[in-house]
Amino acid sequence: MRKHLPAWAILTLIGLIAALCLGAVYELTREPIARRTAEEAERTRKQLVPKAASFEEAEYEGLDSLFLAKNEDGETVGYVGKTTVQGFGGEIEVSVGLNGEGLLSGISVGGEHFSETAGLGARAKDAGFTDQFGGKTLPVATRANGGEIDALTASTITSNAVVRAVNAAGSAIAGFAGIESDTEGDDAQP
Repeated sequence: MRKHLPAWAILTLIGLIAALCLGAVYELTREPIARRTAEEAERTRKQLVPKAASFEEAEYEGLDSLFLAKNEDGETVGYVGKTTVQGFGGEIEVSVGLNGEGLLSGISVGGEHFSETAGLGARAKDAGFTDQFGGKTLPVATRANGGEIDALTASTITSNAVVRAVNAAGSAIAGFAGIESDTEGDDAQP
């Protein structure tokens, strides 16, 4: 006569094995993912402030992160701040590069939870949109709001969210660095 395990015992055993496998995969991939994320962030900072030889992290309220861009002599040649705003499809992380004179050196749009509509709001990550910000003074605004930035067609919410993030991050960086900025209060963009 054969004895069978009860169904609940078999399901418990399957669940336990699955949990152990998931835990093992997580442990194996955690470090490489963290390393890749850090390398990508460093690459983004370098693109935003190309004159920098290294980046030194600083703390400042109002930003997700703030880095001082240093040249070979250790002098600060710019700043990179990252902030998160709500877009049409969810959170949008915007990294903003600012040079020592307060001019935008570039922006990067995306983030781990970036989920703007494919073909519409997702174009906020494309160079055709982000390159418009380089060399501009703060505050920036879309053409519809009297500025120089072309909004993404059919993606007004995403475009306005990115512009809001650029102005907020730029204002925070300017406050940290003691650079005069007209973005106080973030009134430049609705």
